[in-house]
Amino acid sequence: MKMNKLNEKIIPAIMPKDLQDIALSCDKVSEKVSWVQIDIMDKQFVDSVSWPYQDQIFSLKEAEELGKLISEYKELSFEIDLMVSNPETIAPVFANAGAKRIIFHHRSLRDPRAIERFEEYHPDVEIGVALHVDDDLNVIDSYLPIVSTIQCMGIENVGYQNQKFTEKVLDMIAHIKGHHPDMEIQVDGGVSKETIKLLAEAGAERFVSGSAVFTGDVEKNIKELGSLI
Repeated sequence: MKMNKLNEKIIPAIMPKDLQDIALSCDKVSEKVSWVQIDIMDKQFVDSVSWPYQDQIFSLKEAEELGKLISEYKELSFEIDLMVSNPETIAPVFANAGAKRIIFHHRSLRDPRAIERFEEYHPDVEIGVALHVDDDLNVIDSYLPIVSTIQCMGIENVGYQNQKFTEKVLDMIAHIKGHHPDMEIQVDGGVSKETIKLLAEAGAERFVSGSAVFTGDVEKNIKELGSLI
């Protein structure tokens, strides 16, 4: 099935309990979108926890299993959102497993230059940086030209789904687009049928959502979200 621009703009977010959870979610959106995002949370950087941090760190065995799963969904590209306290350490594991894009949260990076080292060893993996609504937007300059995507967080309580949308993100998006017109901007958190048009008008181009995609009729949700852009 040939993917179009609509499919590329809506990115379903998966907060996995285990690998089976990832597979079940991928089954629901396969051939409907081009990308999925897997949220990785260690209960240190954010209060929530997801696979594989419930009981242990990301082991070699789990990395191999994730790699097998990713290889089974050839029509999907996988983006990893690292809401963890040690993204520099764990990012290469996901890249080796087959992730096409890695999102680092600025707040969790001890040194912005760490992503330069990541790019050196994984030149084929896209790099994004997530900024929270009260982050200093001038930090973007320190990531250029390596970063291709800025992910604006549309909620203040990061790490949970069904959170209240913050309108602060609209000014944030407009500011970034005005100063960095070639930067790809995606929004994660608060994306819904009520907010997606506002986000697009502000300058966002990709929209990450869990609850607005997976609650109810998935195919219908994706089509409706796309029609509002």
